[in-house]
Amino acid sequence: MVYTFLVLVLKFIISINIIWTASKNFDLAASYISRNLPKGIKGPTINAVASSLPELLISSLFLFYYDDITGFSAGYATIIGSAAFNICVIPVLASWFYFRKSKSTSLRINKVIIFQDSIFNLISIIFLGIAFLYGSISIFTSLVLISIYLIYIYFVFKFRTEDEPENHKTSNLKDGDTIKRNKTLTLNLFSFFDNKIDARSSVIVLVLSLLLISISCHILTLSCEQISSLAGINLFYISFFIAAIASSIPDTFLSIYDAKNDKIDDAFSNAFGSNIFDICIGLGLPLFIYVLLNGNISLEDSLDSTRLSSYSSVLSSVKSTYLLMLHSIILLFMLSFVTSLIYCLGRFNEFKSILVLISYGIFLYFLLVI
Repeated sequence: MVYTFLVLVLKFIISINIIWTASKNFDLAASYISRNLPKGIKGPTINAVASSLPELLISSLFLFYYDDITGFSAGYATIIGSAAFNICVIPVLASWFYFRKSKSTSLRINKVIIFQDSIFNLISIIFLGIAFLYGSISIFTSLVLISIYLIYIYFVFKFRTEDEPENHKTSNLKDGDTIKRNKTLTLNLFSFFDNKIDARSSVIVLVLSLLLISISCHILTLSCEQISSLAGINLFYISFFIAAIASSIPDTFLSIYDAKNDKIDDAFSNAFGSNIFDICIGLGLPLFIYVLLNGNISLEDSLDSTRLSSYSSVLSSVKSTYLLMLHSIILLFMLSFVTSLIYCLGRFNEFKSILVLISYGIFLYFLLVI
């Protein structure tokens, strides 16, 4: 059994490293292809896909692999685990790197950006909670989630690009540029093209990156299932911690990179924007395809379903999967509301960063213990 766990740990380390490096390649290629797009479009679309692609793939794999409420709950756990991590841990880490570099003790966040992102983040959580209360996931549910994200893009494009220069571009990359050696890029897919970046190499790198991320996410989902079975712990919790945090690695490094380069607004907005993408597209898109092919998902059926108790543990025997999801979405809303207030009121400092981490700890306590 010890040997099996060591093999699983090795799989996780390899998968996370591939996800990170492939996401960097994906982002680089996407930055070239979208170099003429205004920032208001690139941020919530290209950047969101580059950093949140693992969550989308993992939730899709769980849903279609299990083909029932178990798969949906595991994918959902990945999304909310990532969401809580994104809005609490990532901004705090980014701010600490910023404080260390700038030698300052506080920073000013663009309140308009945080307010807009917070509103759409809370709206997506509220609607998902209503769907849970209703007890069924339908084609309407998935379409509304996707629509919320599209409306979010419209608002970002409408209200964040008005003050930008008319010819503003999001990237300085030009056709035929050479990709310099990057120590963080352990797997440089552009090396197959002599490090030259153009339309052809970018498209091929995008496809290869997507393939690598998909394979790594598949390994993660299977590993989560194995750990759940070996440890006798509900798959919901395994997905919440392991798959969610693993899929948030790209978001974490991208936000820290922005903070180091004094782009603190991007560092904070990336975390919230990724949450909106995760909930609305990471859940909405797979659900749309699944429901279209298989019909509605009845959440309340899990209350009397014995197949959901295949992993015998104290946690899974105390709560049904349905009640666990309902409980967690309420906690996520409360956490998102509190942290949004902390970010929006006054300057952000080290004391507030500690408050955010305490809020995250309380969220975990109520989810796991209460």
